[in-house]
Amino acid sequence: MRVVLDARKLGDGGIGVYIENLILGLTEVTSNNQLQLALLVDSKRLLAEKRVRELEILERLSDRIEVYQESAPRYSTAEYLSLANRHRKLLSGADLFHAPHYTLPFKLGIPSVVTIHDVIHVSQPDSTFHRVIGKVLIRSAVKRASQIITVSHASVARMKRFIDRNIENITVVPNALREQFASENSNPSSALTQLREGSGEIILFVGSDRPHKNFSALLGAFFTLHREARDEGLTPPRLVTVGNRFSLEQRTEAVRAGVSDSISFLGELSTPELAELYRLSSVVVVPSLEEGFGLVALEAMASGVSLVCTPEASMRELAGNSAWYCDGYSSTAVAGAIRAIVEHPDLAAMKRKEGKERAATYTRALQAEATLEVYRAAINGQKPQFIENPPDAVGDRAGVFEKHLRRADPR
Repeated sequence: MRVVLDARKLGDGGIGVYIENLILGLTEVTSNNQLQLALLVDSKRLLAEKRVRELEILERLSDRIEVYQESAPRYSTAEYLSLANRHRKLLSGADLFHAPHYTLPFKLGIPSVVTIHDVIHVSQPDSTFHRVIGKVLIRSAVKRASQIITVSHASVARMKRFIDRNIENITVVPNALREQFASENSNPSSALTQLREGSGEIILFVGSDRPHKNFSALLGAFFTLHREARDEGLTPPRLVTVGNRFSLEQRTEAVRAGVSDSISFLGELSTPELAELYRLSSVVVVPSLEEGFGLVALEAMASGVSLVCTPEASMRELAGNSAWYCDGYSSTAVAGAIRAIVEHPDLAAMKRKEGKERAATYTRALQAEATLEVYRAAINGQKPQFIENPPDAVGDRAGVFEKHLRRADPR
């Protein structure tokens, strides 16, 4: 089987993690005789951004993969209309093209698989433009792809509502956990020295200020918890954010609220630094209005940290009983869930243990094996042999705390 994988987004957010795990997983579960993997990579971007880890992976796997330079901008005409022509010789000798995002090029001339992680660009867009273009591109990918992969049953349900028809050629293949977050080893970093030595429990947010991330709800909850701690004579918590695109308005709001000294905007961290920061934290909060999967939640679970998230369908599917679910999406709901962790330490310990065990099942080997089944189905014009069953309904095993926990929707 000769597969061309569009890996231009390697090192770029959640889809970059997906591509990294897929490359590593596919090369681990197959031999050269079973799979020949060719990658389209924007090596110039990786070098310019000093993506050392990603470049090292490509170098380490040089005997298993072929790498071809491709720097077409995302969502561009060069990506949709010219990419296939630029790599016509490569594609003519391949069995399959895999697009890990809904931007599926035209005129590939071979079967294709597209991974559509979510429809957030349509349901929770950054702008009206994102909604309009997102609708067109997602529907085009669904119509043209031989097979479709998505990362959760919640995402399937949203996609079907959006497409407004049944989708027969779709398979749920959950994301995998990066190995750094499964490790017990801690690698002290000078970048985190001040956080390690500071006082106050760390509340961690990993993401950005995009609308669907709902960061403002967490910020409001933090203001409340910080004020309550000071009023009670306790050491206030600290809020640490990892990621970019946080607005000046929010930083100014923190100054006005008198808590700017307790908030750290760290920007982007290396993978080892992020893994260390998870282990330094007391609580990881995912206040999202919508997620396709919830990679941050998975990493928090694997790190043995208490996880607070909204009652969003993909979060319930991923975390089950191991998370503390907010009673809604507001600042009040987020603050209430964080308080519950402190009020119920025994339950919190049980949830952390369950989360760690649950996270360990999301391996890149399973992701790779399931993806290979989808590849075979696309090439042979058949349905995949591997179809993950919908998750069982997840009940609340601690009914006495139903004020803070919400049952998973069994539908």
